[in-house]
Amino acid sequence: MNPEIFDSEMQLATSMRNQSVDAPYWAGYRHGLLRARFGRSFSTNTDHFAWLEFPDSDDPVIASLGRGYIDGINTVVTGSPDMHKRHSS
Repeated sequence: MNPEIFDSEMQLATSMRNQSVDAPYWAGYRHGLLRARFGRSFSTNTDHFAWLEFPDSDDPVIASLGRGYIDGINTVVTGSPDMHKRHSS
């Protein structure tokens, strides 16, 4: 993913995290973007694998964080800046 698209996705995630009803999803999305872009220099593997389990949580807030995290990672890995759109549908 080129730096301009990454920056645009970060701005979207930050804005939505601050003003969206589903702020946990967007916080997770932002965290996933950062983890995918910077890897272990951003977070440990232990943290990463814990976040990957979040979507299975019975707590809806934690599950939303996890879904956002995975979408953020997939956005960077695939280079497709619209992974979050499946969340909206």
